Amino acid sequence: MKKIFILFVKKPIGIILRKLEEEKFKRKLVRKNLTVPDKGISLSYAGQSVPDKNGIIHGGRVKLIHLAQEYPENESLTNILYLVSSAVPKHA
Repeated sequence: MKKIFILFVKKPIGIILRKLEEEKFKRKLVRKNLTVPDKGISLSYAGQSVPDKNGIIHGGRVKLIHLAQEYPENESLTNILYLVSSAVPKHA
């Protein structure tokens, strides 16, 4: 009985906590001064850290190394959002 009660309470609490975290994230985005450039390509990798060449990485994030060399991330001035399916950021 105790285990059923814990599961019955734990899942809704987890949902509420995730929703609160999403709302906090949305408020943070609203406060950012985001603009779209008139010319050229300006990428955002949605906060995914671009790994350095010396680190061990795998999957889709390998592309970020080469892409970031050509197009460094600019979160405040961006016209392209580049997401990697194997490293989808939180709240995407």
